[in-house]
Amino acid sequence: MQIPINRLKHCYMVGKVMEFCAKELKLNEEMQQEMFFIGYVHDSMYDFEKNETKHDEIVSNMLRETIFSKEVSLHSKYQNNYQSIALDLLYLADQIVDGYGNVVGFKKRIEDILNRHGKDDGVYKDTIEIVDYLKTKKELVELEKKCIKFFNK
Repeated sequence: MQIPINRLKHCYMVGKVMEFCAKELKLNEEMQQEMFFIGYVHDSMYDFEKNETKHDEIVSNMLRETIFSKEVSLHSKYQNNYQSIALDLLYLADQIVDGYGNVVGFKKRIEDILNRHGKDDGVYKDTIEIVDYLKTKKELVELEKKCIKFFNK
């Protein structure tokens, strides 16, 4: 089985958005590289798992020796009992990059997920919850705007 090209485009751009955000936040170079890496691999097992909700756990197990495996394992659902800058950036990037690797922002990403999954699907409901959380953080809303501008020149 192969990873579909659109999944690769999505993962690559999530990594690039995370790296860009890490630079904007003036995180050190090692963190910038790590942000790219976790963004790039975050959905890599999505198409190999019949139960799509477990793809993040599979990738996390593959990364268990790395510092951010927890963030990858948690990224599909809002976590009110665990926060980190890496998880916030993964949430942000995943919710502004559509399924084709385009940086589209929250509104269009929600529409993209609604069209593919429907309003009663757990993926759509989880997306709404994550975006609602992101919108409570002024710094993340500003990063969304900067990413849209930077990646759509």
